[in-house]
Amino acid sequence: MSSAGEGSQLRIAHRAIRTLVERMHNNHVSHNDLHTEQNVVVEVSGRPRLIDFQLASVHPGRPGRRRRRMRQRLTG
Repeated sequence: MSSAGEGSQLRIAHRAIRTLVERMHNNHVSHNDLHTEQNVVVEVSGRPRLIDFQLASVHPGRPGRRRRRMRQRLTG
C-alpha cells in the first residue's frame, strides 16, 4: 500500500477512535489508559475497538467541568 493510502487510513482510524472516546466521555466514562497502544485493537474490517477497562472510571454529574479540567491538564 502506498504511504498516501496509509496516511488516509490512519486519519480515518484516528477519527474513529476519537469518536469512541467522545461517546465514552458523553456517558461519563474515562478509559484512563489510552496511552498504551495495545488497548486499541483493530477488527478485520478496520474498525477500531478499545479494550482493557481495568483503570476506567465513571464520573456521573457535570461532564463539562471535568472536560475543561482534563483539557487544562493536557495543555499545561
